[in-house]
Amino acid sequence: MELRAIIIDDEIDGIKSLKMLVEKYVDRLTIIAETTNPIEGIKFIDNFRPDIVFLDIQMPEEFGFKLFDYFDDITFDVIFTTAHSDYILEAVNQWGCLGYLMKPISISDLKVLLNRFVERQNQTKKTKEIINIADD
Repeated sequence: MELRAIIIDDEIDGIKSLKMLVEKYVDRLTIIAETTNPIEGIKFIDNFRPDIVFLDIQMPEEFGFKLFDYFDDITFDVIFTTAHSDYILEAVNQWGCLGYLMKPISISDLKVLLNRFVERQNQTKKTKEIINIADD
């Protein structure tokens, strides 16, 4: 399964660092777009329909959680990337994100969340198969 991701982070160094980790250590994940501008990121999500969005929480132009206000239906998983641990519970409990990566991002933490994504996808597929069987 080839996965597609977008990075939205107001710090270009954060984008470069995450992109380097993905390119060097993660198979079957492609960064299809990246931006330091959250509004541009919303357009990228609309246009490219990613599987995963890596999203910084604290950005000058827009608070990361506001991204959810722009979509009626969230068809992608979100992994928050931030240097601020203040928002961990809100990110996971209120927004149901896939996970939370503290900067600087470690490859082991990234791999844990990507494995969680694959497990979630597999569980969703199994649930759909069960529902389809029950409908027959």
